[in-house]
Amino acid sequence: MWKVSGVLPDYPKTKRYLQKEFTAAIKKETKKDPIISMIHFRESYEGDTFKFTTEDGFSQTGTYEEISTKFEITKDEVVKRGPEAYFSRVQKIGEEWIELQSRLLFQKMNEVTEITGNIVDAKSKPLSPELILAALDKVAISPR
Repeated sequence: MWKVSGVLPDYPKTKRYLQKEFTAAIKKETKKDPIISMIHFRESYEGDTFKFTTEDGFSQTGTYEEISTKFEITKDEVVKRGPEAYFSRVQKIGEEWIELQSRLLFQKMNEVTEITGNIVDAKSKPLSPELILAALDKVAISPR
């Protein structure tokens, strides 16, 4: 005799397909942001640290930072709407993801400019050609 206690059949191929499509939809949504769309992402499958070296020989080691967002869907909504229950959240998840990525990006840019000394203090003066030239003097331009 079969006993069913509220467990639905498992469809791993379907779940993997939907998860892949859901992730792709979120990535597509985040790429709508002009700043985030310029960031190149590299997946890392092992380790929790990284090291980079600039063309002028500056090296730094760091740890990866987790960025995550949370959303909730009730069982009733999944039963009623199916996969659309998940996909209807894509825009909101994308917006939250953009906010988190942007905040981390500007935090890291601030850290790097502090470390490298690539800061020009305008001392509350309005933008001027002199300030622009001072900022450009701090930029390393590669002849590639």
